[in-house]
Amino acid sequence: MSKVNIGLQQPGYLESRAGTGNGVFRIMALFFAFEFVRPQDMFGFLAPLHIPMFLNLLMIIIWLTKGQWRGLNERLVQYFFLFILSCAVTITFAQISESVYMKVRILLILMVTGVLPMVAFLSQPKPLMKFFRVWAILHMVLAVIVILKGGVGSGSFLEDENDAALALLMGLPFVTCLAISPRLTSLRQRLFYQGGMILILAAVVTTGSRGGFVGLVAVLFVLWVRSRHRVKKLVIGATAVLLLAGPLAYMLPEGYVGEITSITDTTEDTAYERIRSWRVGLIMFQHNPVFGIGAGNYLWEAGRYSKMDTAEIQEGQRETLYARTAHSAFVTVLSETGSVGSLFYLLIIVGCVKSIRKSKINLQLVENGKAEEVTELLLLGRALEASLAGFLTAGALLSVAYYPNLWWLLGMIVALQRISSAMLSEKSPRRRQT
Repeated sequence: MSKVNIGLQQPGYLESRAGTGNGVFRIMALFFAFEFVRPQDMFGFLAPLHIPMFLNLLMIIIWLTKGQWRGLNERLVQYFFLFILSCAVTITFAQISESVYMKVRILLILMVTGVLPMVAFLSQPKPLMKFFRVWAILHMVLAVIVILKGGVGSGSFLEDENDAALALLMGLPFVTCLAISPRLTSLRQRLFYQGGMILILAAVVTTGSRGGFVGLVAVLFVLWVRSRHRVKKLVIGATAVLLLAGPLAYMLPEGYVGEITSITDTTEDTAYERIRSWRVGLIMFQHNPVFGIGAGNYLWEAGRYSKMDTAEIQEGQRETLYARTAHSAFVTVLSETGSVGSLFYLLIIVGCVKSIRKSKINLQLVENGKAEEVTELLLLGRALEASLAGFLTAGALLSVAYYPNLWWLLGMIVALQRISSAMLSEKSPRRRQT
């Protein structure tokens, strides 16, 4: 048997029969462009056309007809489905069943329009590396929108400044890793992505989000730990900060430094109410430890359960927390879905971490990472790792449990693992025969 070409141009390589083509890829790119940039919210004449709805239907159709139902056998996707199922079960006893229905509907749509098509059509090196670039550019465009709008996002799950900051910091690793990709052939391309890094950093600062700042620190830390020449980069970074401290302080929005430094002040109104929301969420879990109070029901139950909180109420604070969110993805999941839903959510997060690690190990075993394609896929693995770290840290302070951020990341993580496993199998004839 002839040696496999690791250049990845071989016909039929890595399930090319799945139907991935330029047309399918363009539809996917357009779908995510409308999700992130949301031109339908910026230009009124597009709203009556309902383009996002048609794109949703189109994504489902192309997965059913061309995707060969791929992705349903992946463990992480199955955990995602079980999490949705655990949310759906709570409709039988939740106070507001409509909220459960809406959350389950949102999660199912995210699965069939985003996760499953990503697994089906990006599980080949060329489409995934193209999508790597599309993903980075979309976040750069989002950064421009956030800056122009004074700190808020483009709409929907990106409208709030905290949610916009979360999306931006999760997109930063993709832009950063692309800036050092060996497949960039010109200085102009490198400068483009380096400029994108600065743009996203500026946009995160513009949001003034404290949760976004915490997530940004986590992202930068993971990128630094996973990089080469860490000591050298640390020295360069520290020197740059010292030299630019004066100009940067002048350029920062008024009150930004005070806003960020107040993170550690638990007596500050916002921080106090967030901690109180967490306590109420734990009380909900104590009273409903198996299935929780119902997906999407924290908002409606917070008033009743906040009366059970025996901690002293700070002066000027409301006695009840009616119509308040949990201010944490993890408290939301724990209180609303109980032990069952939290278990599947935990399995998803742990599975994502293990999947990225496995992908990187597989890729390192393929020609020791010498091929440019393999090197860029390793960079994508690093970006996914840092992006997940950003979600876990910032998400701990934001109510984003049902937002698309984690689930779309899951789709890319599964696609990368499928590619790395297939490449390693092609590398080893013995494994392929097995």
